[in-house]
Amino acid sequence: MRHCTRPTLTPRRCPRWLGLVGTGCLLALAACSDPSAGPETAAMAGAPAAPPNLLIAAEPTGERYSNVALVVGRVAEDAPWGAACTGTLLAPLVVLTAGHCMALSALFEGRTEFGVTFDPVFTPASRVVRVTARVHPGYTFRFPFPAADDPVDLSDLAVLLLDEPVDRVPAKLPPPGFLDHIAGRAGPLIEVGYGIARADASLAERGTRRVGEVRLGQLLAPVVVTTPSPAVACTGDSGGPLLLGPADAHRGHRGATMVLGVASATDCATYTTFYRVDTPQARAFLGAYLDLPGGGTK
Repeated sequence: MRHCTRPTLTPRRCPRWLGLVGTGCLLALAACSDPSAGPETAAMAGAPAAPPNLLIAAEPTGERYSNVALVVGRVAEDAPWGAACTGTLLAPLVVLTAGHCMALSALFEGRTEFGVTFDPVFTPASRVVRVTARVHPGYTFRFPFPAADDPVDLSDLAVLLLDEPVDRVPAKLPPPGFLDHIAGRAGPLIEVGYGIARADASLAERGTRRVGEVRLGQLLAPVVVTTPSPAVACTGDSGGPLLLGPADAHRGHRGATMVLGVASATDCATYTTFYRVDTPQARAFLGAYLDLPGGGTK
């Protein structure tokens, strides 16, 4: 199989698939690099420099955004749980995440069981609620990954059905076409995730919930693209919510409010792509599990 390394690839050609572990081209889905070569900085790779204090450029949430969950997985019932992606509680028994988190984590990491925890920092003692994943039936894996301005619809959504209800205030979904209505006047937006805090961090550093501010970039039919302000998502932030901002310390005490999209792809430096949840195709899937604003019920 052809070998790929960062110096020969640009973020446009090889964005990170946010939730996965990567080892060479076989798992280039996550990093497009060979981990045996050691960490590489953006400058070494010839990629755009990432924001300082690589969320990246985000702060730990503590108890804020307590309805944003870490999605964990394991390879067997007696194996330890490991951090995978991010999700958001939408009902006592339903968490929203990205489709690729489930589909590719099982395929490439061998994970057979999944769960969620709402601890702000994941530890071996964190309480995990087991889940059953339901990936959008139209989910499509494509490699090379779409560029940030590619309007292709990969149906990158999944819901996690919890084995037991969670006693937290759920987030809400937007009404149909909400992003189209606010695109011209949107202020700061927020992303929340459990991903790595630096582009060169090890995957073992996933597991701390962080929040950062972004700006609305391009709005396409299936996705919305954000630019750093100064935050940008990275590995492990997949499935995390895009929220109305700004990201000040007064927000998030009652959890995430309205989810505009779920983190789908990034280059860990210049953009993050979120799969929209206000479109007809997203609502057709979500309506099978949730009561939707503006009509559409399970």
